[in-house]
Amino acid sequence: MAKSNHPYRPSGDAEVLYVSPRGNEKWTGRLAEPNPYDSDGPLPTVSWALQRLKEYPPSRPVVILVEGTHFLDQPLVLTPDLPPLTLRGAPGARLSGGRIIEGLVEIVVNGQRRWTARLEDVSAGKRYFREVRVGDSSRPRARLPKRGAWRIKDVPGMRYDGFIGPAASHHERFLVEPGQVRSDWNNFADIDAVAVHYWLEERLPLVSVDDATGLVTTAVKPWFPLKDDVVPACARFWLENVGDALSEPGEWYLDRRTGAFTYLPQEGENLDTTEVVAASLDHLIAIRGEAGWPVQGMHIEDLILSDVDWAPIPGRGADDQAAWSVSAMVRMEHARQCGLARCRIGPGGPYGVEIGPGCMGDRIEDCVFRDLGAGGIQVFGDPGESGHRCSHHRIHGNEITDCTRIFLSAVGILVRHSSHNDILANHIHHLVYSGISAGWVWGFGDSATHHNRLEDNHIHHLGTGLLNDMGGIYTLGEQPGTVIRHNHIHDIRAEGYGGWAIYSDEGSSYLVIEENLCHDTTSECFNLHYGRENILRNNVFARAGLGVVSVSAVGADWNSLTLTGNIIVTRSTPVLVARDHDRLTQCGFRSDLNCFWDADGGAISGGDEERDATGKVFWKRTSLPDLQKLGYDRHSLIADPHFVDSRWLLPENSPAWSLGFKSFTAAGTRVGLPQAQPPG
Repeated sequence: MAKSNHPYRPSGDAEVLYVSPRGNEKWTGRLAEPNPYDSDGPLPTVSWALQRLKEYPPSRPVVILVEGTHFLDQPLVLTPDLPPLTLRGAPGARLSGGRIIEGLVEIVVNGQRRWTARLEDVSAGKRYFREVRVGDSSRPRARLPKRGAWRIKDVPGMRYDGFIGPAASHHERFLVEPGQVRSDWNNFADIDAVAVHYWLEERLPLVSVDDATGLVTTAVKPWFPLKDDVVPACARFWLENVGDALSEPGEWYLDRRTGAFTYLPQEGENLDTTEVVAASLDHLIAIRGEAGWPVQGMHIEDLILSDVDWAPIPGRGADDQAAWSVSAMVRMEHARQCGLARCRIGPGGPYGVEIGPGCMGDRIEDCVFRDLGAGGIQVFGDPGESGHRCSHHRIHGNEITDCTRIFLSAVGILVRHSSHNDILANHIHHLVYSGISAGWVWGFGDSATHHNRLEDNHIHHLGTGLLNDMGGIYTLGEQPGTVIRHNHIHDIRAEGYGGWAIYSDEGSSYLVIEENLCHDTTSECFNLHYGRENILRNNVFARAGLGVVSVSAVGADWNSLTLTGNIIVTRSTPVLVARDHDRLTQCGFRSDLNCFWDADGGAISGGDEERDATGKVFWKRTSLPDLQKLGYDRHSLIADPHFVDSRWLLPENSPAWSLGFKSFTAAGTRVGLPQAQPPG
């Protein structure tokens, strides 16, 4: 028998409880300030306010108004036995999962300022941390090299043939140049080698090194062999948490054995006015119900949430994709009509918020996710259990930026096994990997990810030349009812291959992709690995680094995609690219009524992509007349669409109108006519 939720009457004004650092646990919390007699006033912590609500259940909804900064000893847990409530911050209010580092003193060593403190609970083995905030920003652990990366010299027994290579190559030894890793470094086992390759960062704690040969042994195996994708070379790497390399302002190091903490302050940082906080908790808030007894009506508003620690992924160098097993600062499970609004999430080590199994109808709106170790938001259900499904959420108007600094392969918004979500008008930029990822089934077959709306998102400046195989929007599996519309995606940069604006990976099917503005990518604007019956219409695809639209694999007995009514602008590269040799001749997709133009004045062509021995791309070109003989683009135009002043507006005499192209607005950028009306 399902439990009933706590009874309340929604009519009438909400009951307000005040929380302040000036509060007292003996007071009622019904006053914002202590009264003149110090007999009543605010409560000291949110935990006390929650306990008061359980002891004295109200008959109406509650607002807990939080003032000041509160360092939590343990995560806040919002459960079904609480009344519906809003946890709201006064201006500047913060909930922190860290502790201020006390006892810091400034010393000068060789002309360099150092802030140091001795932390006895660290030396006693009672705590250890990897995340530090100074002021409002996270600070990195000491690393080598200081900028860029080295390249692994060799991996014993590793083969370079094939894309990924045999599973037997998943070993934990590699060779570096002698002297790059040294056995006499302090706390050697606390140092991580971070190898970047494919679409992953592999975090590999060190065990030993042979100083003479440079042979390094690590505590865990990498997920993939330590080769560099399609290039016949080893992965690049750097080292983190190297105490002997502490030298740059902004770096810090914690000696696990002695408890000595050292931070090198940046110019302008003053010990008397700068807060230094070490993360302590692994999450801040849990909105946690049960199957059949969900939490309802819990809202978190106008708060700064920060200082949650991170930990390596147990037993392996990385997740297979998207750092999916990394949890979040705010966790929701079996939550209904709950959410966050106008919060600032970060700094912190993991993802910002996760909406998990059993959740329905939750919202994350107008929040800023900044300076996180992983991505911004995860939404995921359990497709095997009906009571653990996850659907009908609204993620709207959020900014996600400057994240993925620890888990490079994390995603701005990651949707796994979840349907009927509206992901709208988010601004996602300056991440190392993909912006939005939807789907978690590789290949054809039933998927719990479907009927999602990905609309009006502005996604740009993704990738830093570290990882590959990424997209502004990335999809997996069959997704009937999913629409990707009105997004503006640009400046996507991969290391070697796969910097796509929209990347429909294995099995992506039944997608409607329309009225998107995609430009300035290192690879194509759109890539379909393989899938069925996808529709691409009325998009603008321009200024791609390789081809413009690509298909990696096609089927003999189905249509992979229909490309119609698009404006496709290239610069000397093929407009249609097919991978894996002679895919164009297999006629597994349809293309017609498009407007093609080469901004460099070249001839319009298709191309079968090939690579030379160094991994460099070249094409086996197919002219447009020969494409038309195969059935492609028999009614398409080769014509300059005449975009006005390098913007995305079109004059009324643009030839694109004759193909039925329609104006649209993509994340606030007008495409076509400046007003919403047809030409002429």
